[in-house]
Amino acid sequence: MGYERSLSHLTNEILALPDVRTGIDDPSNGLNNDFIRARIGGMTEQIFQAAASRIDSFEKQEKAIATARAELARQTAEPGDVLIQFVAALAFLAFTISGPILLLRSGEKRK
Repeated sequence: MGYERSLSHLTNEILALPDVRTGIDDPSNGLNNDFIRARIGGMTEQIFQAAASRIDSFEKQEKAIATARAELARQTAEPGDVLIQFVAALAFLAFTISGPILLLRSGEKRK
C-alpha cells in the first residue's frame, strides 16, 4: 500500500532529524551526510527485511479498516436506500417464484 517509500527519501528524512543534525554538525563525531547515506545504503536489505513484517501488518490492518468502514456504510445506509433494496429484492423473489408457476399454468391451459 502506501508504506513502501524510497530509501533515498527515508534517508533525507533521517538526515533532517534534529538529533541526527546535531550529531553531524559536531565535528568531533567525524560524520557527514555522505557517510550516513553510505551506511544506510549498505544496510538496505536489512532495513527492508525488518520493515517487511511491519508493512504486512499495516496492510492487513488497513484492509480490516476498509472492511469495517464498508460494513458501517452498509448498516447506516439511508432508509430510502434500504427501502429500494428491499423492494428490489421482493420484486426479484416475485419473478423467480411466479415465473415458473405461470409457465406451468400456461402449459396446462394448452392441453
